[in-house]
Amino acid sequence: MLRVGWFHVKSLFIDYPGKPPWRQVVDTVVSAFLLALLIRWLLLQAFFIPSGSMENTLLKDDRILVSKVQYYFRAPHRGEIIVFWFEEEKKHFIKRVIGLPGDRIEMVGKKLFVNNVLQYEPYVVHKDPGTDSIRDNYRPQTVPKDRLFVMGDNRDYSKDSRFWGYVRKKDIVGTAFFIYWPIPRLGDIE
Repeated sequence: MLRVGWFHVKSLFIDYPGKPPWRQVVDTVVSAFLLALLIRWLLLQAFFIPSGSMENTLLKDDRILVSKVQYYFRAPHRGEIIVFWFEEEKKHFIKRVIGLPGDRIEMVGKKLFVNNVLQYEPYVVHKDPGTDSIRDNYRPQTVPKDRLFVMGDNRDYSKDSRFWGYVRKKDIVGTAFFIYWPIPRLGDIE
């Protein structure tokens, strides 16, 4: 045992009687790997933002953490940013929840109405001064049971529920809550 002042180096390692040191290392590495898989499967997952559809809330190339825990205990809330699996394109998407089951959604001239109430959305960006009949005007529709209506914050450059329909609740991975890269943008997602 190596002694450095009052600290014993051997105390850094768990001693497994009868196991060689290489086996202790293998056990530690395997345990750490299994713990990481369990955390990713049940609690947290990291994602990369590949497009500008959520600007200015999330920027292209941001790296974020998504919590999977909330939706074990409650349904999504309007305004939350979620990550979900989009089966038609076989990839994950990130959008903001706009409509819950039973909500009536309508867009008129880039203005969003939920249940006939004009929505205040300070996070929304419109970068195209022109109008598009499909993108900027959405006829009134009611969100079906077990579905969500989602949209990107960069409304003029987001493919979302206006174009491909509703998101099934069972396809939700979790809610985005933290930007961890790049460092200058480190912090909670609002």
